[in-house]
Amino acid sequence: MASSWQWSDIGVFTILVGLITLLLIYTTIHLFSEALQVARGKLPVNPYKLFVTLIALPVTFGAGWLTYMSAYRTRLLRGECRYTVARVYENRRIKGAKVSRYTYQVQGKRYEDKQEVDWLGGWRPLGSRWYVRFAVPDPDIHEHPGRPVPDSVTQVPPAGWARLPPTSEQVAEAAAKVRADSLAAVAPTPPTPAPAPTPAPAHPDSPVFLK
Repeated sequence: MASSWQWSDIGVFTILVGLITLLLIYTTIHLFSEALQVARGKLPVNPYKLFVTLIALPVTFGAGWLTYMSAYRTRLLRGECRYTVARVYENRRIKGAKVSRYTYQVQGKRYEDKQEVDWLGGWRPLGSRWYVRFAVPDPDIHEHPGRPVPDSVTQVPPAGWARLPPTSEQVAEAAAKVRADSLAAVAPTPPTPAPAPTPAPAHPDSPVFLK
């Protein structure tokens, strides 16, 4: 279930794009107002303004859509999410940037995306597996925890995991702890030494009491 909208869903990037969108809306309204006056013959035709008017509407729509999707993505990743495994199937350059393409499945449906990896030190190895954290209401919305999948993970639940599976080191530590607890439980308990006998009190006629 998706979480409700909050002001925290609107980050700095979303605010900047939103301000640009408002500026574009104002410009678009102004340009269309002038276009109507040109159509009525009240203003001469300006080819430059006519061109800007034609492209203002789609650019404004695109900026508004980008603003909405940025907040939508933040909201979903703040809500209910699960983890699954993505596999890298292609490495290529897109506009000079190193990009690794990968795919993952949720409930039998395949999803694909790409990740720029220049800042990660290079391409992901082909066939390598990486965890992704996806939003349950819309699995196409996801992010990268940055953890490779160990070879010990051979099966992936169709709906993914509610929590990130433990690493190989964590599994080994847990197994060692279980073995240590088992050995401590079966170890023989050393016998408790018998208490020393308490000496009997001296009789009043004993030489100890005689002066």
